[in-house]
Amino acid sequence: MKLKIFSGVLMMVFYMCSNAQITIQLVVNPAPPAKLSEWAARSNTVTLIATNASAGPRQVVMRSEIKTINGDVVATRIPVAGIVYTLPPGNTVFSARDVVPLNQMSFAGSYKSGLLRTGKLPQGMYTLTVQLDSSSGIPLTAPVTRDFTMTGVQLPVLFAPYDNQPLPAVTAQTAITFRWTNVIKSTAGVPSYNLQVFEVLPHQKTVQALRANQPVLNVIIKGNTQYIWRPQLLFMDSLEHKFIWTIRTTDELGNLYSTTDTNPEGRSEPRVFVIKNSARPREN
Repeated sequence: MKLKIFSGVLMMVFYMCSNAQITIQLVVNPAPPAKLSEWAARSNTVTLIATNASAGPRQVVMRSEIKTINGDVVATRIPVAGIVYTLPPGNTVFSARDVVPLNQMSFAGSYKSGLLRTGKLPQGMYTLTVQLDSSSGIPLTAPVTRDFTMTGVQLPVLFAPYDNQPLPAVTAQTAITFRWTNVIKSTAGVPSYNLQVFEVLPHQKTVQALRANQPVLNVIIKGNTQYIWRPQLLFMDSLEHKFIWTIRTTDELGNLYSTTDTNPEGRSEPRVFVIKNSARPREN
């Protein structure tokens, strides 16, 4: 009996010493990208620093969990057989690709279906908890938790030309100035704005022109929220030309910003403008 108790004490002391030899530091971007698939592409999303203070290498497995701020489980990463990390003496740095690998995360109910539709978590506050275990499942570090917030994106609002604004053909023939607001987002980096203008043909609805026609203007503006178009089109041949314009916004990696699963193209609400010719149309 005494031998069993002594053996148990030795095992406890051994694991306490093992735990003291490995420590972790977790850094999480407080406002990470909306799409979880983008986390691995950005070096500043999640960083885990594991410090091995022992003289030799140590083998560990990683356990991570995402919860809402209220404690509801969103996703859990259970250590997968065969995926073992070797920590040499000193510091080893892991990124989001290691800490939150999507192909190894088990998402709960509604979060799973939402992720499949949009690639995103709902807006709100969350926690990420990470700990390292031995290959046999014995905890080697205390769990470390950090908070983060998933914020929404507000796409640019188009305000010039405003909706159904008439433009004199003489002026429009020289230049048309487009203006819009900045995208409101949680991540750093300079966005790019893809300005597209489509002509609405006679007997065609504006939405049809947006979906079916080739753009008469298709240009990418990086960072700026204004563009002056100098059309190479003839506006004096009829009394009226109708156009519809919109903006598609991408981040610095070329990924489209989107607000909901109903707007996956990152397209701002379009506006229509009409070029009017007060002079009599030219006759052939």
